[in-house]
Amino acid sequence: MRRFCAPRWAADVLLCDTGVLLAAGNSKDKHHQACLRLLRQAEGPLLVPSPVMGEVGYRLE
Repeated sequence: MRRFCAPRWAADVLLCDTGVLLAAGNSKDKHHQACLRLLRQAEGPLLVPSPVMGEVGYRLE
């Protein structure tokens, strides 16, 4: 019997894009509460690609 780890692992990770992180960091954003809730309720690790980190840092300055 063969076992595969990738599908299970991929389902346990939340891939974050710029919009979610910006909304979570901006209390005036109309999606702020929903994005905070999503990030707080995530049970697995958050995966933030390096280009997203740069973009979020630039936009939140």
